[in-house]
Amino acid sequence: MVGQVPGFLVTLSSVKIGPIEVANVPGVVADSDAPEFGLVLVGASFLARVQLEQHGNRLTLIPTK
Repeated sequence: MVGQVPGFLVTLSSVKIGPIEVANVPGVVADSDAPEFGLVLVGASFLARVQLEQHGNRLTLIPTK
């Protein structure tokens, strides 16, 4: 566990996962050397702009129209 870490608010011009691309996505860049922050997280600001379908243990992202 890391605790509080300084971060910087940014707007990503686009985030692309497979064929899905979302423009102007708010994000945070954490200022830390902790190994936990080497992971890439997809946040709610992206996920709120796609549809999610769950089938068993599989979650599928679907572009919104």
